[in-house]
Amino acid sequence: IQRPQSLSSVPLFAPSPTPTPVASENIIVTTPQVDESITQTFEVRGRARVFENVVSIRLKEKLSGQVYGETQAIADAPDTGQFGDFRAGIKLSDPNLRTNTEFIVEVFQYSAKDGSERDKVSIPVRFVPMVE
Repeated sequence: IQRPQSLSSVPLFAPSPTPTPVASENIIVTTPQVDESITQTFEVRGRARVFENVVSIRLKEKLSGQVYGETQAIADAPDTGQFGDFRAGIKLSDPNLRTNTEFIVEVFQYSAKDGSERDKVSIPVRFVPMVE
């Protein structure tokens, strides 16, 4: 069994339009949008009210469920129980990805009590490679 490679965070500075959020009770994801095309480098943004301000982000292939990686982002909540912004630049490093591969971006928190996934937000996206 192969362990999936971790997603690596990269800084992104491009401005983006005001998106329509996808949300659970404690996590609001504003980027990416549902059915948005992503490239090898994309951004996950939103607001969260989660334990220790840690949001987990996972990328799974929609058809197979194969996990391509998981990373974390820190929400900048000013105090316990308040929402804070989070942002993570994601880089896909698999050179064999095919155009129009469907993925699910999952944003959630791990329960401090039992490690289960809570407040999961799932966003379907489609991979379209950047033309160089």
